[in-house]
Amino acid sequence: MWDVNEDVYALVRDYCEKFYEDAASPVEEYMWTLEEAVEKTHLHVTWGRLMRWELILADYSDKLDRLIVQAEHLAATPESKQRVHVLRLTHDHMTTYIAMEKAASDGRFSEAARWGRKMLVIRDEAEEIKSGLIPKTPEFRKSFRTTIEWHIDQYQTLADRAGGSAGELVLMLPRQWSFKKDPRDIGVLYQWYNDFPNDTWEEIDTTLYWEAQGHVDQNGWGYTGKAWYQTDFEVPADATEKPLWLTIGAVYNRGVWLWINGQMVNFELNRHKRLGHHDVRMPIHVDISDYLYSDKPNKLAVLVHTNDPGRNPRGGIHRRTFLWTPRIP
Repeated sequence: MWDVNEDVYALVRDYCEKFYEDAASPVEEYMWTLEEAVEKTHLHVTWGRLMRWELILADYSDKLDRLIVQAEHLAATPESKQRVHVLRLTHDHMTTYIAMEKAASDGRFSEAARWGRKMLVIRDEAEEIKSGLIPKTPEFRKSFRTTIEWHIDQYQTLADRAGGSAGELVLMLPRQWSFKKDPRDIGVLYQWYNDFPNDTWEEIDTTLYWEAQGHVDQNGWGYTGKAWYQTDFEVPADATEKPLWLTIGAVYNRGVWLWINGQMVNFELNRHKRLGHHDVRMPIHVDISDYLYSDKPNKLAVLVHTNDPGRNPRGGIHRRTFLWTPRIP
């Protein structure tokens, strides 16, 4: 590793031949396929944040699956079989994470939590082979917000409200909302929360931060400042007499504000270190019962203000939004 003049491809080939033996060729191709996926992705990622592997590997997942199967078929000795099996476990750990995030983006939060728990089972199996192959989360870190354990808790909490022990799902709002940047900070002055979306607005996926959807400059720096999200929804007739809560799954922000039918709605900030910020990974739960129309569509607008470029170059809503009613104890 210290010799910059070494042939990297030759070193990787030498490693694969000696470690994976007869399975060397598909394992080597697997490694370079992963490398290609990461090199070609348009996503900008940083230390300390989970990567959107479901997007990074979207065009490569079938090939990676096929190469793992080929390696398992070719491994002949007990040693190479076990080593390929460990690679299979890490592969399954990654694909299970992707399944978890896809389920959450679809609003299937119970399923997302189940996929997360499957990741822990995979880690346990790897731990039986050799400690640290897929590192387990230390007990004192399990509540930290980038761990799988934390994600399981969050998705289970959302599932409990969206048809579980805590609440009954009334309406899963669409993934696609209208979106408009507000670089001059004039949206509140001109009451964009009452706007009817026109060609100055665009469609955006609310399960993915806006930089990953093209809102970057020519150098790849993401848009920072204020931007608006907006969508309409109707309250089902059988829910008009119930208390109704809105849950916005998560928002990357340095400030976030909410309007229902032109009225600003206050909510309790869940802070992570920074005063005035809602924790960028925590859901926003708001009682909106007093702001809703029962006989015509309701307009929901969300204003997001993001940090300047830095370690966290992400902005906007990045998890599903839904309407629910609490279960009476």
